[in-house]
Amino acid sequence: MKTYLHTVQVFKLSNRLERLEIMIMRQKRQKKGFVYTLFVIAFLFSLMLFISLQKGSTGTSDVAEKIRADEVLGFAHAISGDIDRGFFISEKRALLSLTNAIIEGNGTFPANANASAKELLINGTFNGNPSDIMVNSTLANWTSSLGELGGEQRMLVNFSINDTNIIPASSFEVMFRNNVSVYIYDPFTKIAYNRTIQSTQSVPIDQLEDPYIAIKSLGTISNTFKRCASLEGPSYGGAWIYGKVYSSNLSSFPSGPWRNDYILVTNSTNSKDYSSFKAVVTETSTDVIAGVPYIVGANNSVSLSKTDSYAVLSSGTLWLANDTSCYFESPDGPSFFDRLEGSSTLSSKYTLPGRLTGLGAFILTFDKGWCMDYRYYGSGAC
Repeated sequence: MKTYLHTVQVFKLSNRLERLEIMIMRQKRQKKGFVYTLFVIAFLFSLMLFISLQKGSTGTSDVAEKIRADEVLGFAHAISGDIDRGFFISEKRALLSLTNAIIEGNGTFPANANASAKELLINGTFNGNPSDIMVNSTLANWTSSLGELGGEQRMLVNFSINDTNIIPASSFEVMFRNNVSVYIYDPFTKIAYNRTIQSTQSVPIDQLEDPYIAIKSLGTISNTFKRCASLEGPSYGGAWIYGKVYSSNLSSFPSGPWRNDYILVTNSTNSKDYSSFKAVVTETSTDVIAGVPYIVGANNSVSLSKTDSYAVLSSGTLWLANDTSCYFESPDGPSFFDRLEGSSTLSSKYTLPGRLTGLGAFILTFDKGWCMDYRYYGSGAC
């Protein structure tokens, strides 16, 4: 398995590096943008101070101290926003570095994926080995840059990252919570600014590569986290449903046991026999549907659905594969971090009360056609 994975990875390396280079260039431009903003703020305050000192009028010292105090306060407020922006870039890089490291490894998964993400975010390493993606992009690197900028304005600036917590925010997002202490001291006015900032961001996993499918397929399938097309309606009844789609606006539908495997998608159920279908989705919001799970008022659902393609009905949303590999919310599927650990089930440590964190993917297998990935690799069954 190791040899085969390595061979496949060589062919994919150039494409992955090209994607990575584009992401890094974009992130560098973002970093330059907010640091430049701070520089402009500091420059304007310093210019005001210089003009005031040149006036030589009565009360110059008081005016100068007032301007300097405003400069310190403005710098402190700007730091709060820049910490969020800078940390978001570091967090996105940490997830990118983590998924790449797992795929480019020896076919094994980390025992604790969110702990590995934290190691990359704080230390810039994966299992103790430096990550090129995290060079100059750890949380400490960002706070150090802000501290140097404060030093250029003759302020003493210290940061302390007290705590970092990383959990799923939803099926498609990871929540990063960082508790940061900020201390700013100005020797000129003797002003001290001492605050604790809670920096919280939800970072999307879209377009990251899924190590679970890559390794479980022995390198034959490369999937990025792409959401399936979805439709929503104002009403829903019943449990999570998985099946094929039967999309039709005809006045009647063929009868037979085949209906038990299909989700009916139609413009309206008015005067139509919809019994025995697994579930029903309609475009008309006034439909009254009994006996099966349903969504009503899902606009354009017939035109967006493809008969015999696979779909999932979950929490008022119809997720459509339409014969493309894509991801959907799943109550029993592994979360993003479970996938990075090689698990086919949702673990208790990655669940959130009242929220879906599980993920499933439609994949095209060589032997069984379209399947849900975690069921196929978890039990050998579609």
